[in-house]
Amino acid sequence: MAVQFGGLVSGLNTNQMISQLVAIERQPINKLNTTKRTVESDIRRVGEMSTRLKALESAAKELGTLEGFMSFKGSSTNEEAVRVSADSGATESSFDVGVSRLAKPARMRSDAFAEGHTFSATTMNVEVFGEDDVELNIPDGASLTEVRDMIRASSAEVDATIINTPDGAHLSITSKKTGHTPGGDPASALTVSGLNMTSVQTAQNALMTVDGVSVESSSNTVSTAVEGVTFELLGEAEGVRAGVAPDREAILEKVKTFVEAYNSTVDAIRSQSNGGNRRRFEADLSEAVTQTAIDGPFVNLRSVGISSGATGKLELDETEFFDRLEENSAALAEVFSSQGGVAAKLTAQVQRYTGGSGILSGIEDSLKSQSDTIDSQIERKERSIETFESRLRRQFSTLEQLLSSLNDQSASFASLVPPSYQSNR
Repeated sequence: MAVQFGGLVSGLNTNQMISQLVAIERQPINKLNTTKRTVESDIRRVGEMSTRLKALESAAKELGTLEGFMSFKGSSTNEEAVRVSADSGATESSFDVGVSRLAKPARMRSDAFAEGHTFSATTMNVEVFGEDDVELNIPDGASLTEVRDMIRASSAEVDATIINTPDGAHLSITSKKTGHTPGGDPASALTVSGLNMTSVQTAQNALMTVDGVSVESSSNTVSTAVEGVTFELLGEAEGVRAGVAPDREAILEKVKTFVEAYNSTVDAIRSQSNGGNRRRFEADLSEAVTQTAIDGPFVNLRSVGISSGATGKLELDETEFFDRLEENSAALAEVFSSQGGVAAKLTAQVQRYTGGSGILSGIEDSLKSQSDTIDSQIERKERSIETFESRLRRQFSTLEQLLSSLNDQSASFASLVPPSYQSNR
């Protein structure tokens, strides 16, 4: 930027005068910038509100189905033999369980190889039941260690190890999958060709009973016997009592997440600068959760220990909630998950605001349009001020030139007057 000197002839501080005049002209821009900051703050608040609403919708949707609302946990009277877990597809129940046999994997072992043994080029095939056959091309001169590493690096579902014995080194191959195809031949669980391998452990399926019904499984993790229930078999045992019951703490955590999401959304609503919008949004949200009523033992949130406090936020009475859960867990779930329940109504209300053509989208678009308009106004005024400042500098420059010319004329005139005349004056 060029350095400008003003008032060299007139003695006026023209730069300061121009700056002050430009500052006066900039006052409308300053006001526009203040307005723009307010609009940008409103845009951020609307964005934050949208984020909170989507979190609330997510929490509501998780409670919006019976499977989503319920969480179950398993129990066993003999955890050393049978462990029980349950997912949302389970129902509250109990079983008599017995385990007569655990599943075991197939294992094969090679003949002994002398130290330093190398293989001639050959093709080796490894197949585990239920998996694709894997072909390995053993190169000429490969060592036992190299063959083992090739098997490990392949996609075959097996473990390969070398067992050293006094008579030499054996290649041991064990299936990563226990058991075999139920009703099938155990010998087909693992087949290895291309090397002289012998079966040293036949695949074995697990055998158990659930309420007297026999169950055979290729795995010691049995998830097909009872819907939604998984039995982990660890040892042989009889007379084990297994149970499935609602997981109170897990359900409570889901409901807490919902309550916290609702209250956080209320905070975001109350941060909006438009008072009319604040009141309307909060009233809509409150109506969705407090005015919902269904048929059944529990009709609304208040009946299960969740109320709207004096602050307008939800308050959870954990003791009452647990009592209602113990009393009738399915009926409590219906308050949230039924077609006309809290989750459905709240989700519909939230989508009115956050959908592609929702209310918040319209408000945000309007605010962004305001911001763009202000930017255009500022840009026009900035160009006008640049023109104004340039005009002032030209005018003051012209003034300086005129004064300089007048001074020159005065000096020239003074030089024409005789000194005696000047002294007589």
